[in-house]
Amino acid sequence: MTWAKCLPCLPGRHTERPRLAQRPWPGRRPITRACCNRPVRRRATLSPWHRPRNRPWHRPRNRPWPSPRPEEGLTVLILIVEDHPVTATCLAELLGQTGHKTLIAPDVREAEKVVDDSHPDAAIIDYLLPGGDGLECLKALRKRPFFTDAPVVFQTAVGDKDLTDLGRAVDGLGPVGFVRKPCSVEDILKALRQVGATL
Repeated sequence: MTWAKCLPCLPGRHTERPRLAQRPWPGRRPITRACCNRPVRRRATLSPWHRPRNRPWHRPRNRPWPSPRPEEGLTVLILIVEDHPVTATCLAELLGQTGHKTLIAPDVREAEKVVDDSHPDAAIIDYLLPGGDGLECLKALRKRPFFTDAPVVFQTAVGDKDLTDLGRAVDGLGPVGFVRKPCSVEDILKALRQVGATL
């Protein structure tokens, strides 16, 4: 390693200042200048334990959850139509951790606005909604030309007979899947894949 000459040893004393070496390890001989064997002043550095740590980034409530793997091409914008705010937020965060972006709408009217503004790739709709049900929401969203073939999954807690009637009602409304509550994120993603979503 080449060191610059210190001020007392430099002929001009105006063009170069002494360079500081890194702090030596404990138990070693102090680093000295090659020109005059004088000790080098140590530069104070923060230890790894005192350096600022990377804090986890928390998603704002009114913004989509960012995908942690955008470079893999797996990001899908999913609309969540859920009137319960805690359930919708938890589902959005869990889907965001799997590599997808989410948008939340509490009712049918807000879902129509979100679809018109953001053009989501898929939707997860709760069957029981204020001011209408999930079937009315699906019919309203299917009127958009860019959402006619988008994968949709219904979350419902109805029985087998009502679920069969609901399946007949959505016949002809594009790819639609069903999951029963309570369900996990894996169940929802599996249902989306079954109706054609690329996840």
